[in-house]
Amino acid sequence: MIEFDTSTYSKQQIELTESLLHSISDHLSGKGECRRQTYFVMIGRDFIHLKPRAKLLPHSSRRKSDIVDTLQHIIIEHFYDGVYAGLVDGFIVKIKPNCLVDGVYEYALSTSGKYRRWRKV
Repeated sequence: MIEFDTSTYSKQQIELTESLLHSISDHLSGKGECRRQTYFVMIGRDFIHLKPRAKLLPHSSRRKSDIVDTLQHIIIEHFYDGVYAGLVDGFIVKIKPNCLVDGVYEYALSTSGKYRRWRKV
């Protein structure tokens, strides 16, 4: 995983950021059409944004009309208490200020092309 500056960020911020990035990669790696793409997660002081936008069916028992934005699903379903503060426009999720390590993170194929990993850009 990514090495964070422990003198600048709290242990809770680092763990929550790592957990969020891991959850995003778990959701993206399960979809065939998402496997070969490079994704960027932009975390600001009070927002988070996933680019390019990805959609998913949140529960296997639901209909295709229930397809939702991947980032919204992850934040609302898995990180609601610790992070979520509201929706801005569907592309950006508003988060509680300073709860994550801000920056731009890239989820891309390794140089060998055999696996993907997160790195801070």
